Amino acid sequence: MPSPHSVTPRIPGVAARSTFLDRAAPGRLDSAQRGRHGDGRTSTDALRDGKTAVTVLIVPGLHGSEDAHWQSCLERTMPSARRVIQRDWARPSLKEWSERVRAEIAIAAAESDAPIVLVGHSFGCLTIAAALLESGAACGDQGLDRVAAALLVAPANPARFDIDPSRLRAALPVTSVTVGSENDPWMPFDAVRQFAQAWGSSLINLGNAGHINVASGFGPWPLGLELTDMLCWQARRDASTATQRPTRDASLTHAA
Repeated sequence: MPSPHSVTPRIPGVAARSTFLDRAAPGRLDSAQRGRHGDGRTSTDALRDGKTAVTVLIVPGLHGSEDAHWQSCLERTMPSARRVIQRDWARPSLKEWSERVRAEIAIAAAESDAPIVLVGHSFGCLTIAAALLESGAACGDQGLDRVAAALLVAPANPARFDIDPSRLRAALPVTSVTVGSENDPWMPFDAVRQFAQAWGSSLINLGNAGHINVASGFGPWPLGLELTDMLCWQARRDASTATQRPTRDASLTHAA
């Protein structure tokens, strides 16, 4: 049985090997996982110079993410990132919040052809899961096929919000990475592992990292940026491949 502290990347194009990130310090990912380009730039660098198009939607949890929170730092760092704003940050509603996420996905999809990467924290992770799993025509699912990946950090315990955990335990239709902590007061690590397994998500154990928020020392968080960067790089590559494929097929048909 694999160690709970190991990560076996399931992202196409990233080597399928175990990378130990137990109690990992930021910056532990190698160049392949950072999504570095041949000229040494990361995909974040490429976003800055306009050669990459990926929309990053930040999905905070209860009370939002304050200015010093790593999600806010990420939003300021990545030019294509923007926050999903909820009507009432003090009253989390899975139905209302997930509908807001789906609405923002539809807006982003209407604005451009760019793939979308979701970055959630705490209740925001549950919100993302619900948005992806409980979609349908009645819920306004336009643009959901544009979502390429999700980063799910320190998921909250659904039971603490009177939510049946079983409604969120299903395979997500996108590539995902879940990050958990062994002493998170909002969710036991074993429960995080169960959700990651159900979601089909790669799992990173940060050890004793609390709720991976400002209170536990997570302001600017290089590892969170690197994981988002990796998912953006993969989304960009997959979108480029999908765009090129019809052209190749058409030329083959013409040649035949």
